[in-house]
Amino acid sequence: MKISAVICEFNPFHLGHKYLIDNIKKNVATHTVGIMSSNFTQRGEPSIISKMARTQIALKEGLDLIIEIPTIWSTASAEKYAFAGVYIANSLGCVDNLCFASETGNIKPLKIVSDTINSESFNIHIQKYLSTGITFAKARQLSIKEILGENYSSFLIHPNNILAIEYLKALSKLNSKITPYTIKRIGIYHNSTETFQNFASASYIRNLIKNKNQDFFKYVPKSSYEIISGEIASFNAPADINLIERAVLSNLRTMSKEEISNLYDISEGIEGRIFKFSKISSSLNELIQNIKTKRYTMSRIKRIILYSFLGITKYYSDLPITYIRVLGFNSKGLEILKKVKKSSSLPIITKFSEITNLDNISKTLFDKECLCTDLYNMSLPCPGPCGQEQKHKLVILKNGCENQIDL
Repeated sequence: MKISAVICEFNPFHLGHKYLIDNIKKNVATHTVGIMSSNFTQRGEPSIISKMARTQIALKEGLDLIIEIPTIWSTASAEKYAFAGVYIANSLGCVDNLCFASETGNIKPLKIVSDTINSESFNIHIQKYLSTGITFAKARQLSIKEILGENYSSFLIHPNNILAIEYLKALSKLNSKITPYTIKRIGIYHNSTETFQNFASASYIRNLIKNKNQDFFKYVPKSSYEIISGEIASFNAPADINLIERAVLSNLRTMSKEEISNLYDISEGIEGRIFKFSKISSSLNELIQNIKTKRYTMSRIKRIILYSFLGITKYYSDLPITYIRVLGFNSKGLEILKKVKKSSSLPIITKFSEITNLDNISKTLFDKECLCTDLYNMSLPCPGPCGQEQKHKLVILKNGCENQIDL
């Protein structure tokens, strides 16, 4: 058994993802694990379809076992998101490879950049640039340019390269035995508004779906199209941050400056700007534009605004991942699970009742996940009721047919 892990959002699952998984299964792995984001993503927004619908698609398109990255980490910066995914993969105790796409498609130069970022020399350089008030991303790029040259710093322009470097950093930090494996990303760049043959960016596809443009079928596998269409028909998709805009704004307006300062990822006094402009902004876009500074990117501001709505404070940023939660599997995934139950350093959760046997930190984390799902359901075209997280059914694919059992 050769097991490969993929850290993913699948928001939504498209032909680029299919290309990656097919490549992994052909060249690296007999069995695959998807370590997938929860209902909210790094963009500071709800995923366009739920994690359970994305689990169904991922299993139908070739992954064998789907494990959740809890919301606290699935909405974090690239560094913390990547570390959480790698930490989960490493904790399974049986993963041979961590596989990912990158614009470079070559581990060696990515490893050079990763090792440099972990060096003392890099720390000196980046502190110098950060003191000028620029974003961390820009300071990082300039530091690498100064140490390694423009060739290497250009890698940090592209988001998949950045995530790849963060994966390599995490593997090194954990002293993991997992071997990294990358393939070259094909098609168009992240967030591109253009298409190439049948390849389109996830953001382009999301816009098609939100605008009720059926052309999105060109860029996703058949099962992805069918499941997304089914979710739309039942008013369970598309999830949209704009549907909870007033709730988010009203929640912010009730918060004190001290409460805002206690949110996850707040620093450098940005709480003052959030407090001030939440009182006068009439939309989320207006609020984000008002808050934006040279140091804070739009993505980071969107994540902080989301943290305010979900109640994710600095307290949660200090908590460790304490359990591994399974969302679904097929027959090969069951083989992985049997191995994982012997090798994992963390408890494996496949049933809701198993949460009650865990420690208080684990219960706290799961309670937060339950609340996040309750609030995610408010972003749907037809708002769903509370309590769905506790009632989720584990997705099981047998002989290509889907079954569900209580989690």
